[in-house]
Amino acid sequence: MDGSRRGHVIDDALLASFLTSP
Repeated sequence: MDGSRRGHVIDDALLASFLTSP
């Protein structure tokens, strides 16, 4: 459970970084 949640959070952050990054 913890691993899954953590992975999701990291994925979200990575996605946001890519979207915000030019």
